[in-house]
Amino acid sequence: SSDLYNERRRHIKKAQPNPGHLLLAEMEKQYDICIITQNIDDLHERAGSSDVIHLHGEIMKSRSSRFEELIYLQTEDIKIGDCCEKGYQLRPHIVWFGEMVP
Repeated sequence: SSDLYNERRRHIKKAQPNPGHLLLAEMEKQYDICIITQNIDDLHERAGSSDVIHLHGEIMKSRSSRFEELIYLQTEDIKIGDCCEKGYQLRPHIVWFGEMVP
């Protein structure tokens, strides 16, 4: 349900990067680092990392339910009837069970 993902998004907004996130961001200043994570939060980016690959997507973004390439920053809850510019329902930009990992 979209309420589950909206609630998770609200909790993640309140979370703070931990010392590991901060250390990796600091190391990026001296080394060529690409972070590959299965996490769907944005804590690496908030810590300052800029080269992050999210294998399972990003819950702080939404996408069109039809056109996977239409991705949006999601600041509000996603509700039924919230559509992309092509008229298709928005959904969390995460990989659901049974979907292919990009």
